Amino acid sequence: MATLSDYKICCHCKQEKPFNAFNVDRQVKDSRARTCKECRSIERKKLRAVNPEKYDAAKKKWRQENKEFYASWAFKKRHGMSKEDVLVIVEKQGGCKICKIQIPLGDGKWHIDHDHSCCYRKSCDNCRRGVLCNFCNSMIGFAREDKQILKNAIDYLNYYKRNDR
Repeated sequence: MATLSDYKICCHCKQEKPFNAFNVDRQVKDSRARTCKECRSIERKKLRAVNPEKYDAAKKKWRQENKEFYASWAFKKRHGMSKEDVLVIVEKQGGCKICKIQIPLGDGKWHIDHDHSCCYRKSCDNCRRGVLCNFCNSMIGFAREDKQILKNAIDYLNYYKRNDR
């Protein structure tokens, strides 16, 4: 059996490279693919350029067939936690962090609120603030995370509450 310190020759570029430059392939005797990762990447890009519909359709079909798995995987990749972890947080904070509702309204999902100046589309331990319902998350988003806008909105509501028509 080969070890990671061993070398192998790529069947495309004919260069000798370390074993970790090749993907694992259990069907090959030494358990490593015949083509190095770099050459495989180049080949796949060429194939996609020639027939993009085939590759896009295959990816779309897989996502449709594995919708639940893909959604769970994508969520965990984006936020670094599973949906079950989010439910634990919701239970600890007593529902939505702002309005305290127990069942999320709107799209029926809990949203992880985070500081967009740290991570734009993702969230990490440094920027996560809490879990919100769709409406509260949207409110903060529409206010562009600006405290002054939210204060102005409160003043506006207070003014019209006092001056009922």
